Amino acid sequence: MMWGRITKYFTLQELNRMASWDKEMDVNKALAIVGRVYAEKLDKSGNVELCHFINVSNSGISEEAKIVGLLHDVVEDGYIDLRDLLFLGFANDVIEAVRIVSRDKNRYPTYEEYIYSVIDSNNVLAIETKLNDIKDNISPRRIMDLPKPKQEKAIKKYTWALPLVYQAYQDCISIKRRKRK
Repeated sequence: MMWGRITKYFTLQELNRMASWDKEMDVNKALAIVGRVYAEKLDKSGNVELCHFINVSNSGISEEAKIVGLLHDVVEDGYIDLRDLLFLGFANDVIEAVRIVSRDKNRYPTYEEYIYSVIDSNNVLAIETKLNDIKDNISPRRIMDLPKPKQEKAIKKYTWALPLVYQAYQDCISIKRRKRK
């Protein structure tokens, strides 16, 4: 097994132990990852960044959505490889959703292109996670300590995306319900 960048945060013994955990422990595994990666990092407002991941996760409806909520930025921020998530035993649905919400700035240079790529994926886990991410990003707790110009920029960026992602999520849920009938 060839681990990726995750070895910066965990020993091989720790990784092999986590890889052997039962599926019921996947939320704990994801929490261990973001806890180790983001433990000492602060967001743009000076708040502990780990709180953001916990908030996005707690907004998830399913166990899988909670896991993706925790892991939603670890690949985009360059801390973990998708291969690491695979080796750790996360479900393919979870890994695919993390891949979709991980913005590749070479492929999607603008935020608008990125948002439309998430929407166009029709992946309910990815869309739900992006919705929860946007909601937390525009929460007063996250933006009130930003300088006024950065507040305005964040509000403009996220309020543009929020209704689009919300509608895409509602559409995915409606399709899922119709398929069950």
